Amino acid sequence: MRYILLSSEQTCADLSRALYRISAPEHLSIGSGTLYLFPWIQHPFSSAWAMQFDDAYQYPKHWAVNDMLTAPGDPYGSQAMMQTLFLPIAANGAASLQALLAYILANSVIDTAEILPLVDPALVKTQAEMDAAGWFPTMELP
Repeated sequence: MRYILLSSEQTCADLSRALYRISAPEHLSIGSGTLYLFPWIQHPFSSAWAMQFDDAYQYPKHWAVNDMLTAPGDPYGSQAMMQTLFLPIAANGAASLQALLAYILANSVIDTAEILPLVDPALVKTQAEMDAAGWFPTMELP
């Protein structure tokens, strides 16, 4: 399990939702019970946010995703939306974004382990690093 440090709760929600849209585009997922792929947390003593990222998770891509990612002005998951969400955390800027889009377009099953190397390594933390940084304080019982 990894964590990606993000700028706000809204950014966590938007990115988790964009990842979920790969398997269930928004117009198909209304009423499905969830709209997000991964949960997110706030640091207990600061305003920092992180999205939990299962780097061993694989999930099927919906058949309409390729059309959505290549159609101009698509309201359900266009390249512009991916650019807005992914570029701020991309390891190599536009090159990482293009690699992500190429990966999504070329595969019918999305392996999250293939996405993680495209994220800025400074933003990716392990469970141990998060614990050491106080994200999961232990509570003493009376």
